[in-house]
Amino acid sequence: MRTKAITFIRIRLHLWLVILIVLAGFRWPDAVLAEEEKKGIGVEEAIASLPSGLKTPNRFAVVVGAGQYADERIPKLPACVNDAKALYETLTDPAIGMFSKENVTLLTDQQVTKENVIDALDQLGRHAGPQDLVVVFFSGHGATDERGRAYWVMNNTQIDKLRATALAESDITELLGEVKTTRLVALIDACYSAATANLQQTKSLLDLATIFPKFQGEGRVAITASKGDQLSVVIKDKNDPGFGFSVFTWQVIQGLRGQADTDNDGVVTVDKLWNYVKDRTEQIARQQGGEQYPQLKGQLGSKFMLAVNSSLLVSKAQATMRRLGTLRSLFLDKQVSAAQFEQGRKLLEVAESDLDETDRQRRKVFADLVDGQLRPEYLEGALTKVESPEQIRTRERAKQVAEFLSIAHANDSVEQSSVALWALDQLLQLDPNNEEAKGLRSKIAGYVAATPPRLVSTSGATVKIVSVDLNRIFNEYYKTPIASAKLKETADQFNRVHDQMMADYKRTGQGQKEIDEYRTSHRKILEDQTKSMRETILKEINQVIQYEARKAGYTYIFDKSGNTLNGVPGLVFSEDSTDISDQIIKILNKSKP
Repeated sequence: MRTKAITFIRIRLHLWLVILIVLAGFRWPDAVLAEEEKKGIGVEEAIASLPSGLKTPNRFAVVVGAGQYADERIPKLPACVNDAKALYETLTDPAIGMFSKENVTLLTDQQVTKENVIDALDQLGRHAGPQDLVVVFFSGHGATDERGRAYWVMNNTQIDKLRATALAESDITELLGEVKTTRLVALIDACYSAATANLQQTKSLLDLATIFPKFQGEGRVAITASKGDQLSVVIKDKNDPGFGFSVFTWQVIQGLRGQADTDNDGVVTVDKLWNYVKDRTEQIARQQGGEQYPQLKGQLGSKFMLAVNSSLLVSKAQATMRRLGTLRSLFLDKQVSAAQFEQGRKLLEVAESDLDETDRQRRKVFADLVDGQLRPEYLEGALTKVESPEQIRTRERAKQVAEFLSIAHANDSVEQSSVALWALDQLLQLDPNNEEAKGLRSKIAGYVAATPPRLVSTSGATVKIVSVDLNRIFNEYYKTPIASAKLKETADQFNRVHDQMMADYKRTGQGQKEIDEYRTSHRKILEDQTKSMRETILKEINQVIQYEARKAGYTYIFDKSGNTLNGVPGLVFSEDSTDISDQIIKILNKSKP
């Protein structure tokens, strides 16, 4: 009996041990959140919650401020050193720029030599990867020689020996071209006329295209403080927080510190910075009695993060934690189920921009719940009403079908038959089996075929019909080859970076995931840019055609380059005299440079 009792006790102990082990590995929802709440929310946690597309693996910068010059003929610029040091502090602030100090080279005054700047730019090309962020900043004098070649003036530059002692723009663009990244921003606060004023150079009026003719490619942006013939204004008002700084760089610094975060999402991207700096620089320069218009070159569509508004990010992260806490309380009070809690937690933790349309709708349902806008008993019903992507597409398609059908019925007459047939053709592309549309089209086509052509409408007005060849107009519009060349530049840049990544992979055997991600994301970028280019150019063409139609009183303009739903030409025959394509092309190309 005693042996059996001991065995029974051992079995019970083993069972309890198993239960304890299982419980130790299971994390109840309240335990998960309580643990997160104890941690608190810091800047690093808030930044980690940002959409992955904004973040960069590494951040590199070269910051140059040339204020003192050995050549006494060159005016001193004390503001340039202030600019460089303040920008360095901003970039390396872990709550703003997040650049590691060992990845940022700061050169001021006597350190600003041709050798040092070339070495710093060369190191960028050696260390920065395809997805890394690179910032290059120069504040100082620019100069041009008698042949119009541009230079950055160094501390030891001799103004009458620019080619030997200054840093040529050609060297700068070559060095920047060797940086493999697709996230490069150059900020240039330099005037290209002041340093050569004493020599009475005849060519000192430079724009950004002249200074950086080869600065191109996807994700590469150059911003200069002013046009080439404008001086960079310095803030001289002692009551101004930016006293002693150049207007342009002070706006850059303020923008990075959060002023450019105009949509309050906690992130400063390159496009936000440009929009802020451009407007503020022009405004403040005028207040200081000067005139200064920043210039930009590059593809501004690139959405990469330059800095963060950390206080706002932390505030948003804390708000998310409060929402999660409310959701936990609802779970503990048994007002939401464990499955609902888990679904809501995942949706509320993820950045809204990382969700598809369906999950964004579901996230809003949970946000309304925890914000008190939705009662818990209505949660399941609200989630059920959220449409799937396929349901959304089906609903939108049904809406379009109904609209086209309404247009067809409204124009069911001999006079308006072309409009009705067009609407029905569009409808049948969306819904090929729509019997009502098929029947209506057959009916309209029947009485149109039985009606002889007329040149006079029922009201007695003359019907004026002409044709165009949209395909030819598109190809001969001067903007089309320019846009195509830019797309080719983007594609070539993509291929160069991709080839370099493949070469690195073959050498090291590492980086396959990064290559796949780069290939996928940049092909999508190229497709989107191609689509946007076509839509923009076709919109401009259509605006001109519609304007000419109203001016000349045309009743119809047919495009003879396209086919109908059945694959036959939309316009079977037209006399050359009715084709106004040459006229449209001539108007479009009037503004050709």
